[in-house]
Amino acid sequence: KGEYIGLSDGKVRVISDDVVDATIDLVRDIASSTEEVITFYTGKDAIPEDNETIKKKLKKYFPKMDIEMHKGGQPLYPYIFSIE
Repeated sequence: KGEYIGLSDGKVRVISDDVVDATIDLVRDIASSTEEVITFYTGKDAIPEDNETIKKKLKKYFPKMDIEMHKGGQPLYPYIFSIE
């Protein structure tokens, strides 16, 4: 309770008490150097400051990838990612 989990292919990959850390750790775990774009969709309850922090950290860890952020408005998940 009170923890964030990161899922990929139906499996739990990350557990953290911080949404930003969970998000970054998950993307770092599943993204490869061959991909070019990371797109993330913010949920209806996502905190704007966290959104910007995630975007900045992703740019730091993946400087050659395009990072796109869109308002998804999904009710259950704070973030949904697509990595292409």
